[in-house]
This record gives sequence, C-alpha cells and structure tokens, in this order.
Amino acid sequence: MKSDLVKTAIQNLLELFAKQDFPAEIGWQIIRRRSGLNAVPSDAWSPGNRWIMLASGTADARGFGAWNQSGRQVKPGSKALYICAPNTRRITSDDDDGPEAARTIIAGFRWIPVFRIEDTTGQPVPSADYTPKVLPPLYDVAAKLGASVKWQPFDGKALGKYRPSSKEIVLSDQTALTFYHELLHHLDCQVEPIRPGRLAEAELVAEFGASVLCALQGITGYESSSYRYLRSYVEGKEPEAVLRSVMTIAARVEKLVGVVLDAATLPASISA
Repeated sequence: MKSDLVKTAIQNLLELFAKQDFPAEIGWQIIRRRSGLNAVPSDAWSPGNRWIMLASGTADARGFGAWNQSGRQVKPGSKALYICAPNTRRITSDDDDGPEAARTIIAGFRWIPVFRIEDTTGQPVPSADYTPKVLPPLYDVAAKLGASVKWQPFDGKALGKYRPSSKEIVLSDQTALTFYHELLHHLDCQVEPIRPGRLAEAELVAEFGASVLCALQGITGYESSSYRYLRSYVEGKEPEAVLRSVMTIAARVEKLVGVVLDAATLPASISA
C-alpha cells in the first residue's frame, strides 16, 4: 500500500506541475502563510503536503477528528487522500573537533489519511477574510463601475471569475492581469450579455483589454500566458475568421479600456 500511495502522490504532483498556472495555485497559500492568517489547518502543513492536497483538487483537507471538531462529518464511502509526516529520531555523533553532539534526522515517513471538504457534510466552515495585503492596481475602479470584488482560495478551476447576476468579481489571484480580465468581463456584460454563443468573443475582449491595461501601466510578465490564452480561442479557425474576430472586438476593447481609465480619475463617490 505504501508504494501505491507514493506513486499516487507523485503522479498527482506531476500533473499539477504540468499546468501552466501551477505557480498561482500555490501562490495564494503562500500569501496566507506569510500574513499569518492560517485560515484552515492545512495552512500549517509543510509545503509538500499542501501541494499534495492541491493536486487532489481541494483547498481544505482534514482528518476525521478535525472534521468532527468543526461540526462536519466525512461522507460514508469517501476515499481518503494521504499526506506524509516525517519519522524523526535523535542520534549522537563524535567528531575530531568537538564533544559528542546530538542531532535530529529523518528516518522515514508515515502516511496520514485526510479527507477533502468536498467529501464531508455538516456545519458550514467559518469563512475567513482572504483579501491580500497588496491589492491589484486600479482596484478601487471596480466599485466605481458597479462591481463588487470577493476573494477566495483557488478552487482548482479558475483564478478569477465574473458573476453577471450579482455583478461580482471573484478572485483567487492578486495579479493585475486576472483582475483586469474579470473587470473587462463586467463592463462587456453591460454592453451585451455573455451568452454561450458569444463566449469566445467575450474571452478575447477580456484578455486583450486586460493586456492593454497592463501595457499602459508598464506591467510585464504576462505576455506569454496571455498569448497562450488568446491562441486557445482562435486555434483551428481559418485566418479570415481570426481576422474578423479581432476586427470585431478591437473597437469594444478600446471603448472599455477607456471606461476604466476614465473611472480611475473619478472621485470614489462618482459611479460610472
């Protein structure tokens, strides 16, 4: 069984590393640990065990006892994931330059079963304030333009999302590009609702607009990820179709970026 657990953990970690957004997945946990927030027990785990947890598709995992203490119970038939804890022992050694000294070594590992929050039921887990200490540039523009911003741990799916019904931007990443992308979705929705048939166009508007806003402020480092993102929405299309898409969104991108820039100069009491 031990060898199977090791193979599973390694495979999950390799799959996590294969994702292009892997650094952002662990970034949020690093932010919480640096701030001392420790919103969930796993925030106190070793980095390796937190990565194992993330690779299993959850942001919160605990043992039977910890879940019971929080008022939740593991669902019958749920499959545990395993984190590893070191087995340590003290040894003494002599050297030619000093007296006998004691030190602690790792003699192996033991596997500890934990369960994902998705595999439990019961009392709601108390929410924590996940707002990072350093906010994205132009963060106050969202409120001026009628959108609220909510922060949450990474859910394994998207670093950001926009909820048109509540005009809410949900972020798990504090980078300017992610914030601007969702802000552009908010503004684009005011022009035309994002229907299934317009999804590709809406994503192009949001990513092009976010990239332009970053470029205007001298923010770099996003170019390759934006290119891959944009390419995924035009992959396989005929060149003429790609050109039509770009021409269609160009005017809207320019207009929406202008709205953001105008709002950045308005007093907080004025709503655009």
